[in-house]
Amino acid sequence: MKSIFISFLLILSINFFSNAQIIDGFTDKQSYRAGETITFFVSGFNPFGMFNQIPLIAFDGSIQVLIPGFNNMTPQPPTTSQPWQDGFGYTATNTFTVPSSLKSGFYMLGGIIPVIIKGDNTTADIVVICPTNTINAYTTSGGNSLYTGVPVVSFLRPQSLSNYGHYDEGIYRWLKTSGMINNFNISFIADIDMDDYSEIANAKLLIVPGHSEYWTRKARLNFDKHIDAGHDAMILSGNAFWWQVRYEDDNYNSDNTKLCCYKSYEGANLSDRLLETIHWNEPTLKYSILGSIGADWLRGGIGVDCVSTSGAGNAIPCYGGFNGHRILIPQSPLLTNSNISPVFSYHDLLPFATGEYDGTLVITDMNGNALDANGNLIDNTGGDPILDLAALGFFRAELIGYDKMLPASSQQYTGSVDPNNTNITKYAPFMVFQKTCTSGTIINISSNEWCADWGIGFPETGAINPSGDSNCGSSSTMIPDSRIAPITANMINLMMQNQSTSTIGVNNGDNLFYSSRPTSPSFSMKPHYTTVSYNACTTGSIDITPCGTYIIDGYKVDQGFTYNYWTPTNLNINSCKADIDANCTNYNMGLRVAPPNSSNDSITRLLLLNSIKNEVSESYYNEFNKKYPNQNLQTKYKQTGITVYPNPNNGHFTLAVTNSEQINYCIHLLNMLGQTIYEQKNTTKSEHGFDLSAQPKGVYFLNIIQSDRVVSKKIIVQ
Repeated sequence: MKSIFISFLLILSINFFSNAQIIDGFTDKQSYRAGETITFFVSGFNPFGMFNQIPLIAFDGSIQVLIPGFNNMTPQPPTTSQPWQDGFGYTATNTFTVPSSLKSGFYMLGGIIPVIIKGDNTTADIVVICPTNTINAYTTSGGNSLYTGVPVVSFLRPQSLSNYGHYDEGIYRWLKTSGMINNFNISFIADIDMDDYSEIANAKLLIVPGHSEYWTRKARLNFDKHIDAGHDAMILSGNAFWWQVRYEDDNYNSDNTKLCCYKSYEGANLSDRLLETIHWNEPTLKYSILGSIGADWLRGGIGVDCVSTSGAGNAIPCYGGFNGHRILIPQSPLLTNSNISPVFSYHDLLPFATGEYDGTLVITDMNGNALDANGNLIDNTGGDPILDLAALGFFRAELIGYDKMLPASSQQYTGSVDPNNTNITKYAPFMVFQKTCTSGTIINISSNEWCADWGIGFPETGAINPSGDSNCGSSSTMIPDSRIAPITANMINLMMQNQSTSTIGVNNGDNLFYSSRPTSPSFSMKPHYTTVSYNACTTGSIDITPCGTYIIDGYKVDQGFTYNYWTPTNLNINSCKADIDANCTNYNMGLRVAPPNSSNDSITRLLLLNSIKNEVSESYYNEFNKKYPNQNLQTKYKQTGITVYPNPNNGHFTLAVTNSEQINYCIHLLNMLGQTIYEQKNTTKSEHGFDLSAQPKGVYFLNIIQSDRVVSKKIIVQ
C-alpha cells in the first residue's frame, strides 16, 4: 500500500509540475530523429529544485518518455528588444538525446512545448507534414505575429497551438489511438524538413493535415517532384499552399531560425523575384497552386466559423453552404468500406463545420456563375457543379462531394458589396485526381478542420467546432460526422494498397476512382471562362494530351490579375488558353503575364479551339487506339517526339517529328505580333525545313496541333 501511495504522489507531482510550473519555452530546432540532441529553453518554476523530470506527452494524453535535467529551471524574461523576430534569448535549460525507442510523432513537453520526432526517412511508408510554418506565423509570442504587420518571426520563441487554432491535433491523436501508427511506418516531419527531398524520397504517401498555409518554393518543388514520381498524397487541409515564405538566419546561428513573409513586393531588395513572399496565386511567382493540389483559397472562401468576424456584423450572416460535403459519388471506393456505416446515398451530407475552404475550377458561364450538366445556372436549378478538367489540365479527376461558400475576398470580412463580381458562389471539392497518367494520385478534402478534434477527433473527444455559428445550419449539421475517421482510414489503406500493387502508367490509382481509367484521347482543351493559362519558356513546350498537360521549361498561371486583401479581383473574364512567354524571366509587378488585347502584349496567345479534331483526320482516333493502347500512354507523352534544331538559329531550322508521332497534324508558325508566317494542315511528314532569313530577327512561335494536344515551341532567330 505504501509503494502504491508513493507512486501516486510521484505521478501527481510530475503532472502538477509539468502542467502548472512550466511558463513557456522552445527548442533549438523544429524536429529531431533518434540519436540527435534536443536543447530545451524553458521558463518556469522548480521549487527547491525538487522536480527533475518533465514528461513528453502525446495528444492522446499518454506519456512517451520522462525527460530529466530540469532541476535548475527558473523564470526567464525575453532578453532581445524584438523577441518576436530575434527570439526570446533564453538560457538553455538542459539537453536530451532522442532514444531509438521513441516513436516518431508530434509531442508536447509538459503539454506546452511542441517537439517533433522524425522517423527513419529510409523506411517510412507515410510522412505527415506538420504545419510548423503556419503555427509560427499565427503565434503572437513576444507581441507580434505575421498577422500584426511584421514580416519576420522567429522559431526561437514559444510556439502557440492556441493562436494557430488546434486544427490538426485530432489526426495526431487518431493516428495513435486507431492503430495506424502501428499498421504503417509513419514519420512526422516539420515544414522545414520539406526543403530536403531525402526526408520524403522513399515514402509512398504524404499527408498534409490541418491548416498548412505557408510553404517555401523548395518545399513545393519537392512535393510536386514526389507526386510526379508516382507517389500519392492526401491534402487534409484548407487554405493550403497559400503564402510563399523563406527561411532566414538570425544573428546567433545559421540554422534558418526565422520565418520570412513580407506579404508584399520587396522589389529590388530581392535578388530572385521568384522568391517574393506573396500569395502563390500571384502570376509573377509562376507557380500554380491548382497545378499542385487542384484547389486554392482564392477560389474557396470562408466557412461557418468565420462569418461573424469583427466588422462583418450581420451583413453576411451565413456562408451559404451545407456545413459539410454533399456527396455526388456514393459509390466511390473512398466511401465504400464495411467500416463506413451507414452507407452513403446520392446527395447525402457528410457534415462537419469548416473555417476555411479551398475551391476548385468548375464549368461556368462568362460571368463566373457555375453551370450544371445541362448548361443551366446552378443558382437557378439547384444542380451540382462539374469539374473543369480542361482548365485543371489533369489526366482524370472525380468530384466525390462538395460544399459551397462565399468567396475569399476582403469584402467578406467587411460585409461590403463587392464591385468586381467576385461575390459569387464558390465550390470546395472533396476530390481525387491524377495530374498525368504516370503521376501519383491526390485526394483533396479542402477543409482546414477535417483533422481537428471537432472533425476526425469527434468520436474520441466529443468536441464541436468552438467558433461555429449555429445560425448557419441546424444543430445536427454542426456535429461532425463519425464517419470522418473510417473514411480517412479507408483512404490511407487504399493509397497504400495502390502504392504496393499498381504499375505506373498501367493501373496506378485505379483503385481510388469509381470511373474506369481513360483509354482513348478523350481529354481536350477548350475555352471556358477561367483565367488559367499555360506558359512555356525559352526552349520549352506545352504538351496538352489525353494523359494530362505536360509543361517542359514552363509554368501554369491560375488567374489573370493581382489579388490581395486590398485589391479585389475579377477572376472570370478570360478564356482558358496556352501562351508562349517571350521573356520567361519578365516580372510584371503582379499584373497578368499575358494582358489581353493590349498594345504592349509581349507574348502570342494560342486560343485552344473548341475542337482541334476538326483540323485533323478523323482516322486519327482509330489509329491512336491501335498504336497507343493505355499501357503505352506514358511512353507517348513522356517523350513528345517533337524537336526543333538548331535553336537559336540564323533563320534556317528544322522541325523533326519521330516515327511514333507521324500522324496527321497541323503546323502554325507565328511572329511576335501573332501573325501567321506559315501554315500547314494535315501533314504526316517527319521533317519540315524552314527559312526565315527574309523575316526580321527575333522570337517566333511554332505550334504543332494534333487532335488531342497542342505542342508549342519558341524559335529564336538571331
